This record gives sequence, structure tokens and C-alpha cells, in this order.
Amino acid sequence: MEQTQVSTPKFIGGAFIGVAIFSGAIIAMGGQLENADLTPDAPTAEQEARQNLAVQAHRISASSEVLLADAPDSAELAAIHDASVSYEQQLGGVWIPWPSGAPEGYTNPPLSTDPPAEIDEEALLAELQDFSQASLDAAEGLAPADRPTTLSMSLGSRLLGANYAQAVGLDTPMCGAADPVLAGRATTTPEMLNIADSSRQWIETDTARMDPNAREAQVERIAAIDAYIEAVLENDVPDHREAFAAYPSLSEGETYTQVGLENLTGLLITVAADSPSAEEREAVISLSCSLYVTSAERNAALPFPGVESAN
Repeated sequence: MEQTQVSTPKFIGGAFIGVAIFSGAIIAMGGQLENADLTPDAPTAEQEARQNLAVQAHRISASSEVLLADAPDSAELAAIHDASVSYEQQLGGVWIPWPSGAPEGYTNPPLSTDPPAEIDEEALLAELQDFSQASLDAAEGLAPADRPTTLSMSLGSRLLGANYAQAVGLDTPMCGAADPVLAGRATTTPEMLNIADSSRQWIETDTARMDPNAREAQVERIAAIDAYIEAVLENDVPDHREAFAAYPSLSEGETYTQVGLENLTGLLITVAADSPSAEEREAVISLSCSLYVTSAERNAALPFPGVESAN
């Protein structure tokens, strides 16, 4: 993919305001605008990463639109389209130096925003995987305050892909290899341990009420959370857990599993954002993805799982 300029609201404003001020000064001094250097400043590495993510998100929305033309009733494709639009907006949009056309002597950078010529289900899933990985990679270079939302987009694109793969009958592993032990080693405070244990207890409550013959995935999920908690304890985190966590108040239609997953995902996003290790971040995001075992659970978490709101 081409390396392009980066899109963030601050960068966009700074670039255009800088050009406007410079141009005004030239004109005020009697100079000619066509003789001014209008080349925007080179982007920082963070700005370039944001632009590349915005381009990928735009391409995913365009690809899903093409596939929706042939499958207009696909709720999974609609969710991919809407989420990718939200991701692009969150990233500040795709930045184009001169949206109305470059002045003489200048050109807008080429952007790979169009869908592949032969877009199909597998190609769209590959785009979601690429976006998830790029978001995960970009988190390392971001300011701490920006990491959670970027990591949430990485997780969200995996959940979107898991739902779509299931709907079209493809066995595409979207979550990655979950490693509860490595994820647990990245978890460092008693408060984090308490959240994980309370969430496990609430999820266990709903699981115990299910038909024993229809809860295999839910039981495996609890085992993964148990393995994660054991790894946290082996990390010498002080154990201040409550034997019986107080149950949360539920809204109409809400379940203990849903609340438990929300809290646990928020915790894991925080753990990943705080971790200095790319390997640990991957382990945490993969684990979080694997804990969503039904399409309904994944849908409830989208588009920004683990993040209460996104601006």
C-alpha cells in the first residue's frame, strides 16, 4: 500500500491553516501565490499510521458496499460497513491536501481507498484481518490516551470478521491464538484481578443455568478466564478478591454474561494499552476476542468493544 500523508483533525487543521497564513503573508507583501511553496509538512510517524488506518477503514467500507449490492439483507455486511465508517471517522478521516484539486505544480498523493477489483467474502475477511493487525501495530507509537480506542478497533474488526465468516460458512480464524497465560502476565494490579474474577463469577452464573448439553463453548470460556486469572496470580499480584462478587443491576434484556464481558473487555483493553510488549498486546486482544462465543455477544460489543464511547 502507498505511504501517504496522515489524517488527524489537528494535523489537517495545522496543514491548511499554515498554508492559508503563509499564502496571505505572500499576497500581503505583493508576492504571487503561484510562487509560494504550498507543500504540506511531512507527517510524523503517528500521523502516517493514522492515515494508513483511515485508508484501510475506508476501503473496507467500500468493499462491504460492493458485497451488500448482492446481499442487501446481510446484517453482518451492514455491521462491517457501519463500523468501518465509524473507525474512519474516529481516525479523523482520510486526509487529502487539496480536496477540490491540487494547484498547478502540485498533486494529491495516490490513495488506495477503492475496493479490490475481485472483492469477495475471503478478500473482505483478509481486509479486516489486515486492519486489525495494523491497528494493533499502530498502538505502540501512540500517546497512552489514544491507545485504548485504537486497540478497541483492532478487537472490533476481529469480532466483525468472526460474525461474517460464520454467516457465509467460512472457517477463517479471526481471533488469533489466544494465550491466557501471556495475557495474565501483562496484568499487574489487584484492581484488575478483582474485575477479572467478578466478571468470571457473573458469567459462571448464566452458564450454570444453561442446558448442560448446549454450553460447551461457555464452559471453555470460563476455563480460559480461569487460566488468565491463575497467570495473574503467578505474576505476584496481591490477591484481594471477594469470595462472592456482588451482582450488578441489569437493564431490561441484559444478562450477567453481557455485563461480565463488557467489564472484562474493558479491563483487557486497558491491559493491552499499558503493555510495552507487542507480543503481550497480541495475546490480550486475541484472548478478548476468543471470549465472545456467540454472534449475539459480538454484536452487543460492537463497534468499539471495551471502550464506553468514541469521539
